[in-house]
Amino acid sequence: MRVIPLLPFLLGTVAPAQTAWFRSIERGCNGSPVAHCVRQNDTAPVLPLATPPATYAYAARNTGGTTIQVVGVELFVVNHLGATETVGVAVFLDAAGPGATAHSQPAAGPVALGALTVTPHADWRAAGLAPAVSVPPGGAFWIVHEAYRGCSVSHDAGGARGPAGTWSRVANGAWTPTPSFDRAAFRVSCTAPTPAVPYVVDAGPPRLGQVFTIRVADAVPGAVAFALLGTDRVSWAGRSLPFDLAPLGAPSCIAYASADDALPLVLDARGSGTRTLTIPSDPRLAGRELFVQFAVRAPRANALGLVVSNLGAGVLGS
Repeated sequence: MRVIPLLPFLLGTVAPAQTAWFRSIERGCNGSPVAHCVRQNDTAPVLPLATPPATYAYAARNTGGTTIQVVGVELFVVNHLGATETVGVAVFLDAAGPGATAHSQPAAGPVALGALTVTPHADWRAAGLAPAVSVPPGGAFWIVHEAYRGCSVSHDAGGARGPAGTWSRVANGAWTPTPSFDRAAFRVSCTAPTPAVPYVVDAGPPRLGQVFTIRVADAVPGAVAFALLGTDRVSWAGRSLPFDLAPLGAPSCIAYASADDALPLVLDARGSGTRTLTIPSDPRLAGRELFVQFAVRAPRANALGLVVSNLGAGVLGS
């Protein structure tokens, strides 16, 4: 166990009481290119004046002949209230089960989560998803997003209807068909089916005076890895963030945050690994951001010889 080494970076003025949180966001890489594998009505999307507050689910299917790993989604969105907001996005399997090739309705809960930033400027916005979701040929799944705080999501009145239309629900209520949004516009990003894409596991928030566990899964079995800890998502070492690692030999891999410290670990036979940190009981740390991303040695993956996980982002507090 290690005492958190970031105290000099994190200390500042005393912050008010803050509830600690931590979530897994963005996407990782496995050494293969990332491309749009499913797309619907994305050539001329239009925006309604307002999208009724709800959670929306769009039917999607792997129409290719090979298994895909879903790692991200793009939506054409705007906040019509003039605010900038973070919208939850997810992948749900079909209620009929993981092997479904026809849509019935979305399952009760997600298999992957992400977050999408929506601004007053209408544009395509991308969100990474973790963990990556493997979908076999012909497999049915659902792209899901929230729209509760002024978010308007595109549809194309003259476009194609999705394979099972659009469904919606309020909070965690029952899913119901929503034909007024059956022609939704979206793009799904995928990568090769193997190897798996490493991701940061949400193992609980970093609370002051307690042990904080950081965990990676679905990485290269038995590999050497480093847990990169940082406090900045704007710049690091003179470079703007996020930083594309393609020029260094790792296409589709992105460094999302500063690497102010690196903790080594050896992954187990399943490609999982854990490090623990003790967060100091210092009230000056309350409200400070903490980011975690794993770099994993993978000599055969690319010229750089490594792949990276998605990003774990959190705030220190009680």
